Amino acid sequence: NAFSSCSSLASVTLGTGLVSMGQNVFKDCTSLTSITIPDSLTLLDHAAFQGCTNLADVHIGNGVKTIRSNVFWNCNIATIYIGYGLEELDTSATGAFRTTTFYDKDGTTVLEKTPENLKGGLFETVGGKLVLQSRTSPPAGGNGEFPLTIVAVAAVAILAVVGAAAYFFMSKKKA
Repeated sequence: NAFSSCSSLASVTLGTGLVSMGQNVFKDCTSLTSITIPDSLTLLDHAAFQGCTNLADVHIGNGVKTIRSNVFWNCNIATIYIGYGLEELDTSATGAFRTTTFYDKDGTTVLEKTPENLKGGLFETVGGKLVLQSRTSPPAGGNGEFPLTIVAVAAVAILAVVGAAAYFFMSKKKA
């Protein structure tokens, strides 16, 4: 219940090392409009964001494996990304997305609320419905992060192209 009923709480930054959040942690924080759950968190516990009536944009990190009951009950989600780590989703009468309906890309087919149907999905509001826009999957190796060597090689390649272009334009200017 750490921030429960903090009606003036409008913005939250969760640290990338966060590993757990208790039940009802942001319940009824009615000014909260968006949240990004870091990859380090594995569990969204009961009613974590219940009653956050202005919570519209949600990004659930790839490390989240379990979403318990009432997590997003009575929220007005307009955009949500659900990470591909999702394995367990409470789908009971008080399920995690109790008041939320998800639609496939056609906008008419209702998706059953299962991890297989929701994980890796980016859903955005279209015509008043949360419609699947795209789906991601984990890169080979499965941890969701790009190896540092790939990032470094890409950075060097970009610098080489920028340097060559600058040399070309400077040599043209001298001529």
